[in-house]
Amino acid sequence: MKNVKQMVSILLSLHVAVAMCSAAFAAETKAEFSDVSPDAWYADAITYSTSNNLMSGTSETTFSPNLSMSRAMLATVLWRVDGSRPVSNTISFEDVAPGAWYTEAIRWANSTGIMEGYHSRTFGSNDPVTREQIATLMFRYEKYKNGDIEVDKKLDFADSDQVGDWATEAVVWAKQNQVMNGKPGNLFDPKGAASRAEVATILMGYRSRWAMSNDAIYADGEYTATGQYGGLPSSITVSVTLVNDVITATKVTPHATNPTSLDLQQRFAEAVPAVVVGKRIDEVKVDRLAGSSDTPDGFNAAIEQIKEQSRK
Repeated sequence: MKNVKQMVSILLSLHVAVAMCSAAFAAETKAEFSDVSPDAWYADAITYSTSNNLMSGTSETTFSPNLSMSRAMLATVLWRVDGSRPVSNTISFEDVAPGAWYTEAIRWANSTGIMEGYHSRTFGSNDPVTREQIATLMFRYEKYKNGDIEVDKKLDFADSDQVGDWATEAVVWAKQNQVMNGKPGNLFDPKGAASRAEVATILMGYRSRWAMSNDAIYADGEYTATGQYGGLPSSITVSVTLVNDVITATKVTPHATNPTSLDLQQRFAEAVPAVVVGKRIDEVKVDRLAGSSDTPDGFNAAIEQIKEQSRK
């Protein structure tokens, strides 16, 4: 019976994975899924998560709010919260196929130490994530972004004795910061599988808390500016997406017509995302990059214009 349940779980996860790929993880501007009632407790959270490209439907018409969140799904969500930051480390988990929809996210999660494999050979991509595991991974993400955090380890849930010692600090942090709430009867349900609806709600709570604590200076949105540099002058166009003052995406469009200059601009454009995505815009100032000593001046000039455009 146990093997049958495991096989059903794996087949269901694979079905969801295929559906996600076919939907290309497209962000919805509004959560209009056939299985999400506008009156459901999680409806606003699903709208938030899909509108901000943190989660997507399991198909073009369904979100599957009650489906358990898998480790691969959660790695992908946290990677997106971090701006889909590119990384170059290698992974060799037997159950992480090259080019799968979750491969880059697992590479990122493993490189940051937020998620690790069960051992050197498997990651457990299709395994469901429990509530205490979710709390732990969100806590690790918070420390990854903001450094060490001191937390009072006292738990006051009716089922506190069911929380693993390794998860206690994270569960306390999650409750104190309203990242996760308990269930009726003052229960945390640490071993219970976290649903996609629950994760959407956790993301909305975490991001809202983060935005308030950081008092964003710039308005969220997509901005474009052209920066000039050099004596000729030369120029490049820079586009960025801002969320809570953080650059979550960027694109550089070269303008050079001279083959040598165009090559430098193109190499710069390819290298920039790895340097700036995930950083606060006020922290961004690019120096010599990809062999170009002048192009960064144009990029920095465009960033200054974007800061003026987006300032609240």
